[in-house]
Amino acid sequence: MNTAENIFLPTPVTADDINQYKNAAANEYGNAKASAMKSAANAYLVWYHGESEHAMSDMRQWLDGEIEKANAKIQAHNDAVDHLKTRAKLFHKGELNDALSDDEQAELLKMHARTSNE
Repeated sequence: MNTAENIFLPTPVTADDINQYKNAAANEYGNAKASAMKSAANAYLVWYHGESEHAMSDMRQWLDGEIEKANAKIQAHNDAVDHLKTRAKLFHKGELNDALSDDEQAELLKMHARTSNE
């Protein structure tokens, strides 16, 4: 059953229509549960074959490298956010010496308003 088909409900709605909606809802609920279980199972397999005492050393090294790469991306993102927060705070205090367009100024003021604890 496609959601687009549900935009214009049949008139009058029949018991069969309601039963189809109920079955579709139950099916999608089951899919959501199955997806969560599959995700957990895959995470366990990654741990078992990449981090546990049963993992081969080259697999452990590979996974550790992948984790380091992911952590580096996260850190780079967080550093950029911290830099923007600092610039927003300095701009709000009138201590930022950069030439900014009106849009950049407005963006820094909005960021300061969102992140300010003052």
